[in-house]
Amino acid sequence: MTLTEWLFSAMLALAPPDRPAAHHSYPGHVETVTERADRYRAIAEDVAAVAEERPVFPGATGARRTAALVLAIFKHESDFAHDVDVGPCWRGRDGTSARCDHDRSACMGQIRIGAGRTPEGWTREDLFA
Repeated sequence: MTLTEWLFSAMLALAPPDRPAAHHSYPGHVETVTERADRYRAIAEDVAAVAEERPVFPGATGARRTAALVLAIFKHESDFAHDVDVGPCWRGRDGTSARCDHDRSACMGQIRIGAGRTPEGWTREDLFA
C-alpha cells in the first residue's frame, strides 16, 4: 500500500465523508460525499509527497511517521473541514465565530498568521491554496 493510499484510508476512517457534521453545510462550503472524498485524496497525496521528500523522522518508516503526525494535527485542528482547508474559514452568520482562532489562523494545520506572513513568507492565501 502506498503512503497516499494509507493516508487516504486513515482519513476515511477518522472522518468518513458521508458522516453528518455541522461543518459540512457551512454556506459556500457545501460538498457532496464524492467531492469530499476527492478532496481527502488530494490532501493525502500532498501530505505523502511532502513527508516522502522531507521526513522529520529518520529511518525506513520516517516518511510514514511524518505523514501520520501531520494527519493527526490536521484532524485535531480542522477535522478536515472544507472551509478550513480551502478558506476562508466560515465565521458564522454574524462574522463572530471563533473558527480559525477568530480568523487569525489559516489552513488545516491552523497556522496562526493573522494578516502577516510565515517566516518563509507565505500569506494566508498561500496557506489556503
